[in-house]
Amino acid sequence: MNIRDEHDDVLLHEILLCLKGLCTTQAGLEELAAVAPSIFPQLLKMLFDDDRKGPSEFKTRGVVMNLLCKCSRWDLAHFD
Repeated sequence: MNIRDEHDDVLLHEILLCLKGLCTTQAGLEELAAVAPSIFPQLLKMLFDDDRKGPSEFKTRGVVMNLLCKCSRWDLAHFD
């Protein structure tokens, strides 16, 4: 049985909200677009983790989905 640390879940949620907040400004979007090749795959892994170590809270998963939608607007052709 895996025991999840609630503090880690809260911290992840807050970090994701900060990333979502960056999406509200042009400068933030430009910076996120620059790191999108590393963020996009990690967000996908979080949602579809075989070990179920990704976010368990519905609201956190919603923030991940929101970020993925933002990422999908960028040029993703160069992602591995």
